Amino acid sequence: MHPDMLAEMLTQFKQRGFPYSEAVVDGQKWNDDVSNNLHAFVVPTGYMGACGPETKCYTDFAIWYKSYKKQHGSKTILGFDVTNKDSPFEPFPQLTGICSTQTWTDSCGPGGYTCQAHLDFAMKSEHKSCTDALTEIHSQCSFCSHCGVADCGSASLPLMV
Repeated sequence: MHPDMLAEMLTQFKQRGFPYSEAVVDGQKWNDDVSNNLHAFVVPTGYMGACGPETKCYTDFAIWYKSYKKQHGSKTILGFDVTNKDSPFEPFPQLTGICSTQTWTDSCGPGGYTCQAHLDFAMKSEHKSCTDALTEIHSQCSFCSHCGVADCGSASLPLMV
């Protein structure tokens, strides 16, 4: 809908019960100051949320959030469990372990391995420093661009052979 259709939007909201509870009336103004307008991210959790650390939802959010954070800074991340009526909000687990859960594709090398295995291989088998290994895997596979220095201390085995 357009900004001049606010009354119509509210009427439809009442009649249909849309699943959203907010509306951006001036999108350009909101986007121009997104760092101050956005206070937190809410991620679905609980058995109906299916956004735990081992899921695509989590990995996708982590990649997107990393990009947002680089441009606008950190924001609070809350988990929201629709099945918990007494206390639905909870701290969302820190966005770590993405490197170990992201699988890289055949375009990056032999498919089926994680970016963490790619990083470990570069460090352990090629004897590269953390920085050099990260530079290498980032240049070889865009799926591994979210791996960082924190992932260098990991020791995931088995390695690729």
